[in-house]
Amino acid sequence: MKVFQHVNIVTCDQDFHVYLDGILALENSQIVYVGQENQEILKQADQIIDYQGAWIMPGLVNCHTHSAMTGLRGIRDDSNLHEWLEDYIWPAEAEFTPEMTTKAVKEALTEMLQSGTTTFNDMYNPNGVDIAEIYEAVKASKMRCYFSPTLFSSDMETTDET
Repeated sequence: MKVFQHVNIVTCDQDFHVYLDGILALENSQIVYVGQENQEILKQADQIIDYQGAWIMPGLVNCHTHSAMTGLRGIRDDSNLHEWLEDYIWPAEAEFTPEMTTKAVKEALTEMLQSGTTTFNDMYNPNGVDIAEIYEAVKASKMRCYFSPTLFSSDMETTDET
């Protein structure tokens, strides 16, 4: 059994417990104990790793991403939405190639993992996207992803109230 000791643990159990200076025990890659220090668990450990006050928590979920747009950051982000999309972003996306979008997605995957995101919902404009390549990049990252289409309302569906 592998035990992480002196670790702060955020849980997603029914009561959302947070254990400060607790332990987390794994057996065959399965969590078998989470809580305050337990001498019985520590005696059973084959390996004890001192986390020195670091945190363990569930992965974050990003429900709205456009990871292929990573390379477009900073392009006229001071514009209003319609000007930004119509005059800058959509023309730039029209020039996308599968190589560009796959590279941008890989950069986004790295950033998300570094910030604790393990699951995300991604939306794509089909221009210059090879979804099979992107799927393979996500699979290699071991992240979880839901790919969804980008949807727009037409002018006829939009009213002054909206």
